[in-house]
Amino acid sequence: MKKESVIVVKFGGTSVSTKSNIQTIVNVVKKEKKIHDVILVVSALSKVTDLLLLTASGEKDSIISIKEKHYSLITDLWQDQEVRKKLFDFVDECLDSVLTICKKKISDKKLLDKVVSFGEIISSKIIATYLSSVGVLAEQVVASKIIVTDNHFGSAEFLPKATKNNAEKILWPLINKHIVPVVTGFIGATEKGEITTLGRGGSDYTASILGFSLNASEVQIWTDVNGIFTADPRFVKKALPISEISYQEASEMAFLGARVLHPRTIKPAV
Repeated sequence: MKKESVIVVKFGGTSVSTKSNIQTIVNVVKKEKKIHDVILVVSALSKVTDLLLLTASGEKDSIISIKEKHYSLITDLWQDQEVRKKLFDFVDECLDSVLTICKKKISDKKLLDKVVSFGEIISSKIIATYLSSVGVLAEQVVASKIIVTDNHFGSAEFLPKATKNNAEKILWPLINKHIVPVVTGFIGATEKGEITTLGRGGSDYTASILGFSLNASEVQIWTDVNGIFTADPRFVKKALPISEISYQEASEMAFLGARVLHPRTIKPAV
């Protein structure tokens, strides 16, 4: 059956950190794939980016916490010892790279970007593997191969033309084979191939960049809050969900500090 359109579906850190939440991702992807071709964007597991930053600052125990978080999730998701072993090895390989980078005295944002990129690299590998194991063809795609940015490390801006070319070249062949690309949120690379990040919360931005690049019909941001509210529901008990909001209003809310969206998410979506 020919699909009507491409949509981008993004899940944040809390939404990828437990077996039940990852099963929710599977359910959403399966449902959407009946109508659309789907690109999935994922964040690092909850708190992992902070732990990676602590590792970079010299905190010795944080790398152990990162390893335990991922090992625990992998163990929950699979009974198969062979699959577990392959993913444990992948986690270890990534964390060895982190420790190698951290042997240098990290004082600049360029090296920090490289360190924190591994959170999304690990989570996307786990989720792509899990989707494939439950019958949804999926493949990990590291966004540094797609999203080309300036060299403003720590909060890079994407370069539309180069990014669009890469997205078409890398993602369309997968989509045409009915494979769900599982794309790392948050990261990109300069024209020289140096890893950059899009700023904290940047996975939202990744989703809208990919939506723009492939002319997607929709970008869905899934989180643990049921929509955009009139105020922060954690502090204002009578806050109400907003059923519809303009690009301009959503953008203003984000720039004024509302945590519901990365501030730069709106422009590519427009």
